[in-house]
Amino acid sequence: SGGFGPGPNVNTREIYIYRIRPDFTLDPAYKISYLPDKMLKLTTTGGTVQAQVVGLDGHAMFIYNGYLYVVGGKFQYQRTDCYPPPAGTPCNTPTPTAWNRAVLFAPLQPDGTVGAWMEAPFPSAMSIGTYTPGVAVYKDTLYIAGGWDGDGQINTNTVISAILLPDGQLSLWREESKFPKGRSKHAVVANNNFLYVIGGNTGGAVSQDGYTQGYENSVYYAPIDSDGNLGDWVSTASLPNTWIDHRAIAVQDFLLVVGGRNVNEYNDVTGQGNYYQYTLHKTVVAARVQPDGSLTPWEGYKYLPADLYHDMHLQNGE
Repeated sequence: SGGFGPGPNVNTREIYIYRIRPDFTLDPAYKISYLPDKMLKLTTTGGTVQAQVVGLDGHAMFIYNGYLYVVGGKFQYQRTDCYPPPAGTPCNTPTPTAWNRAVLFAPLQPDGTVGAWMEAPFPSAMSIGTYTPGVAVYKDTLYIAGGWDGDGQINTNTVISAILLPDGQLSLWREESKFPKGRSKHAVVANNNFLYVIGGNTGGAVSQDGYTQGYENSVYYAPIDSDGNLGDWVSTASLPNTWIDHRAIAVQDFLLVVGGRNVNEYNDVTGQGNYYQYTLHKTVVAARVQPDGSLTPWEGYKYLPADLYHDMHLQNGE
């Protein structure tokens, strides 16, 4: 759902619903639902203006107990007081970035379409990673770990959790132990009563144009107690390379890291001092979870049919 659509810098609100056949292929026929039709109030140098949301990217999503959840992200919108030329009146005041500081959730209907949307705001007094957060669900608890806090212009190491209730609502948020180094574009997964934070970007913003680059192959884990609370974080076997925009899956006693981008050394081929060389991945690497939560060294496992990054997955049984 959401993400970039056709055309430059165009985000979308569409959610495409496909039926999964018994052989795990997708039926080519699909239905479309939409993310919430929201109006935003934005503060600019000229005062407060309204804006219509037209898309969302940098979010996470998952399905649990008959509900679809969308976590964080950055809104794409159109201001109602002006439009970029040549469509209409130019915007003469700066247009701020609008972050989704909430979990959006809606029931799934019998035909797979999405019902009415509801919203659970993030804690207002905390630095929460709204953009490319790491998200995992273990038993009945949602964990949101790290991500880019656009308001504070920092990669966070904050972890918050909430119980997912039978009616789709979330319990009160609680703050968990923080992992050692803030990051975004990382992977988060839970397995065997442990939560893992894997790889990611640990840099910070230096201007409106982007980040300082600080990509990681480090992996940290924390125990999950019987009430869903996290213990202290410990480092374990690092990934073979620095990795961003990947996904992690727990299968039995293994963790799998799927796709993503490997970030090579700084390469100033543009002469502008801002270029990093990426290698897109179709690699899948695996590590076994030990009884104490530590991981064995990562090993190559399989290859995807094509390079893949910024992907999302929904895991069901095997």
